[in-house]
Amino acid sequence: GLVTALQAKLDGARVLVLEKTAESRTGGNSRVSGGSFLVPMEDTPAGRDAYYQDMLKKSMGRGPADLYRVLADRAHEGMAWLRNQGGEFLPLRQQPPYRAGQFTAGPAMYFGMPKLLATLRKKFLDAGGKLAYETKAQQLVVTAKGRVGGVRAVDREGLVDF
Repeated sequence: GLVTALQAKLDGARVLVLEKTAESRTGGNSRVSGGSFLVPMEDTPAGRDAYYQDMLKKSMGRGPADLYRVLADRAHEGMAWLRNQGGEFLPLRQQPPYRAGQFTAGPAMYFGMPKLLATLRKKFLDAGGKLAYETKAQQLVVTAKGRVGGVRAVDREGLVDF
C-alpha cells in the first residue's frame, strides 16, 4: 500500500493512507517478511521467460500464470523504482534450482525491510502525503454517480469519513 500511495503522490494525487495499526507497528506483512525480492536472474527476454517457466513449475501449474508473467516482465523495473526512492539492497544472488535471483533489503535479511519501509514512509510524508494511524476502513462511500467518493473509517474517537 505504501508503494502505491507514494507513486500516486509523486503523480500529483492527494493521498491519505489509513493504517489500522499504531505507528510503531505499521507495514503489515512486509514489516515481518525477510525482505527478499525474487526477480529474473537476467533482465532479458530469455531471463524473464526462464523465471516465468520456473514459477509455473514451482507452483505445479496451480499458481496465477498471469501474475507470474507480470512479475517476470516488471520485477527489475520495480527494483529500480525502489532504489530511486532510496531503497538499499544487497547484490543479486541466484536462488538454485531456479533461474531466479534474490535481492535482499539492506543491511541484511529481516533487518532491511523495516528500514526500507521507513525510507518509503519518509519519502511519502516529505512529498506531502498523509497517514492516519489506528484508523480502520469500514466501507467505501459511493457518490450518486456510482463513483467512490470517500471512505468511512473508525479511529480512536469513533466513526470518521474521509
